[in-house]
Amino acid sequence: MSPRNLINAGLIFALTVATSAPLLAQAEPGWIGKRVVQRKGQFTLLVNAEVVDQSGKGLAIYRVEQVDGPSLLLREEGQRSSGWAASDDVVLLEKALDFFTKQIHANPKDAFFRAARAFLWCDRSEFDKSVNDYDEAIKLDSKTAAHFRGRGMALHFKKSYEQAIADFDKAIRLDPRSAPTFVSRGASRSARNEYGKAIADYSEAIWLDPLAITAYKDRGLAWWSKKEFGKAIVDYNLAIRLDPEQTDAYCDRGDAWIALKKFDRADADFKRAIQLDEKCARAHGGRATIWSTCPDAAYRNAQKAIASATRACELTTWQEAQWLNVLAASYAEAGDFTSAIIWQTKANMLDHDGPELSRGQARLKLYHDRKPIRDPDA
Repeated sequence: MSPRNLINAGLIFALTVATSAPLLAQAEPGWIGKRVVQRKGQFTLLVNAEVVDQSGKGLAIYRVEQVDGPSLLLREEGQRSSGWAASDDVVLLEKALDFFTKQIHANPKDAFFRAARAFLWCDRSEFDKSVNDYDEAIKLDSKTAAHFRGRGMALHFKKSYEQAIADFDKAIRLDPRSAPTFVSRGASRSARNEYGKAIADYSEAIWLDPLAITAYKDRGLAWWSKKEFGKAIVDYNLAIRLDPEQTDAYCDRGDAWIALKKFDRADADFKRAIQLDEKCARAHGGRATIWSTCPDAAYRNAQKAIASATRACELTTWQEAQWLNVLAASYAEAGDFTSAIIWQTKANMLDHDGPELSRGQARLKLYHDRKPIRDPDA
């Protein structure tokens, strides 16, 4: 994004950090690893000795990486770059909702506080409340692109994709150089199966910001949805090159390798994802998928599949039909079709309105016929 003119507070903060002058309160202990958000619309970060104005982009969630007296090194979630901010300029995410509610009462005409609370409602999956607060913020300030993008995100999560795209269109007209907005519009277009338009949006985002990791990952998913798996892998490679610790990128690439029948490579990606995050359900489920359904017997291992699929189910509190499907397939590979039928039936109950139900019913018929699955895409 194009930075606005630097505000006086940002210049003062930069001077404070550069001279290590004790002008600010010491940061609270235990902040490292905590998630925080900025307190006000005017917010700056010191990045590579340069003050970068974050104003106008709306609220963002940062994770504290280091503490140095009154200063915090923050990394925005989903981004590689990090910068220093004053501890007085941020609030812990867990306390932010109450903080912004009080600010709304004290400053009812300040659109930022409304939009900030709307962002937090969205983060908590309270999408109706989020839309309502964004509505009020837009009434107060209809010239800030971040308000429309934020409301578009809430509408996207409500699955109101057409309305979401309309808001992203407005945001882009107000700020045509916002890579995150193109990524968001691409997500809504992907949800409408408009993969060509989505890929165009992700490509525009990458042109605006070649380090936009999310754009590469999401474009990869769009290519995957078009069954252009080789192009998907290229994008996942780029995302991983930008950030080698992107667990979901390894899982996405693993799924693409499975589609290309490159099972060794798929297993290696899922294994790497688990090394980065042992609690990654997708990675455990991905390995179980290979071990239970691979058409090449050399890759199948029923006991490993059951253990790995069980771990995926545990991590998702037994509420994800996808992993119950895999657990059922694992028991079928072991020849325990009674257990396979039980778990597949439970999976079908969870996905009774989903597009996977017909596939689940076909799997159930296989198990009643005492046949295992012999293709991960079946």
